[in-house]
Amino acid sequence: MGEAFAAAPGTFLLRYGSVLALFIIVLLFARHRWARAAEARRLRGVVLSALVTIVGFLLYFGGPLLIVLPFILILAAPIIFLYLVLPAFVAAALADLIFRALGAERTLFWLGAGIVAAGAITIIWITLLFSGGLFLMGAPILEYVVVALVPVSTALLWWSYLPPAPDSYAETFE
Repeated sequence: MGEAFAAAPGTFLLRYGSVLALFIIVLLFARHRWARAAEARRLRGVVLSALVTIVGFLLYFGGPLLIVLPFILILAAPIIFLYLVLPAFVAAALADLIFRALGAERTLFWLGAGIVAAGAITIIWITLLFSGGLFLMGAPILEYVVVALVPVSTALLWWSYLPPAPDSYAETFE
């Protein structure tokens, strides 16, 4: 029954639209933090980026079902925790530790590095979970683009919590 609903006409718009809305919200949030040169809060950045990953993949893989059958989350809670929540927090914490050890700052270079790392983690993660099924099914390119919005959103949110780059003008005069 769930497969028939997920394949129904118009449900793909709900999935794509919800993931796109999540991306736009994260983009506006990161832009606001960058424009204000907001302070760096390491733990908050890790937690929020992991939560964006969790919400993004829940919206993508189960978006239409979550609206019609919200109690399915209760039934699937152990599976969601084991295969989505736990890996999202572990991946976000490890990526943050590695990049912070490398001296990550809120610059475009580190945004690109974060996006590449989040994309690689997502590809590895989905390949391990689905035995490569998502990438070998011959899905339309739009599916890959929409799935890619989730790690890009995650990296963008993580990046917005990095310490701001030192101002080159201030360094010149100090």
